[in-house]
Amino acid sequence: MDEAIKSLVLAIKETLKDFTAGRLSVDECRRRYRRFSSDCDTLEAGRLHHTDLAASLCYLHSTENFSLFTGLYRIGIDAFTPLGTCGDDGFNLTLLNMTGIITSRLAGAVPISLPPGDGHELPHTIHACAIPGDSGIPLLFAAVSSSHFFSKNEFLGIAGLIGILRDAAEREMRPRYFSFFRERRATIDEFIKRKLSEGAAISAHYFLFNMVERIFNHMGLPEMLNISSYIKNTLLERFGAPDTPVFTLSMREYLILIPDASDASREKKKASFEYRGSSIPSQSLVSIIREEGNITGFWDEILDFERRIASGERIR
Repeated sequence: MDEAIKSLVLAIKETLKDFTAGRLSVDECRRRYRRFSSDCDTLEAGRLHHTDLAASLCYLHSTENFSLFTGLYRIGIDAFTPLGTCGDDGFNLTLLNMTGIITSRLAGAVPISLPPGDGHELPHTIHACAIPGDSGIPLLFAAVSSSHFFSKNEFLGIAGLIGILRDAAEREMRPRYFSFFRERRATIDEFIKRKLSEGAAISAHYFLFNMVERIFNHMGLPEMLNISSYIKNTLLERFGAPDTPVFTLSMREYLILIPDASDASREKKKASFEYRGSSIPSQSLVSIIREEGNITGFWDEILDFERRIASGERIR
C-alpha cells in the first residue's frame, strides 16, 4: 500500500472517530466525504491509466476480484520474468521461487489453485494459468487471494483479455515486418509471368552476400546503402542486358532474372567484389523457370539455400 493510499485511509478513520465522538457536525462530515471521494477517484484513475498496460491490467484484476496480489510473467526455461505486478513484492518473490512447482502443474490454459501449504507457506491461495492464444510467447497470469468472493471466471476473463491483446499485437507487427518483401516478391512474380507468356524461360540467379553487414556495419547506414547500390550496379554491368532487371531483396540478397528461350544463361554466375579495398564474398544459386508452376518452388529453393548457408554448410 503506497503512502497516498495510507494517508487517505488514516484520514477516513480519524473522520469516523471524530463523527462518532460528536466532534464533527453533519455538514463538516459531508464536506470531508466529498473530498475523500474525489481523492479516491483521483488515485484510482491514476493507477488505471498507468502507462504500463501489464501493471494496469494486474491492478484492474486485483481491485475487481478480491486479490491481494496479481502478476503477469513470461515463462522461461527455468524462471519466470515479471512483466507487470500489483501488490506486495513479497508475493512476487514467492511466485518467482515457485517456478518449478507451477510449471509442472500447468496443463494448457486450465487454471490451477494452490491452497495454503500446497508448495508454499503463504496463508492464502495462489491461482495461476497459462495465457491462452496463438502466440509463441508463453505467459503466466497469477493471483493471490484468501477471499471467498474470488471468482475464477473473472480471473480467466482477464487472462483471456491479455491473450487477445498479445495475439493482436503480434498480428499487427508481422505484416509491417514482411510487407517490403511481399511487395517485392509480387513485382518479381509479375515480371516472370509476363516473360513466360512471351515464350521465354527465365534464368534466375540469386546472389547472397552473407558477410556484407558484418564487414561494413561499422561504417553506418548511409555507407551501407552506397555499398548496396554498388553491388546492384556491378551485377547489372557484369551479367545484365537491356531486358535484365536486378532486384534487391535485402542488403545482402540480390536477384537477376534473365529471359532466355534457349537456356544459354543457366550457367551459375560468380560474383565476388571489392569495395574500397575490402573483399565482399558471395554465394550464388541458379534456377530455371519454364512455367508458372515453377515459381513457388523457386522461392522455396532460395529459402532452403539461405538456410543451408546459415547452418555452415559449404556450397560450391
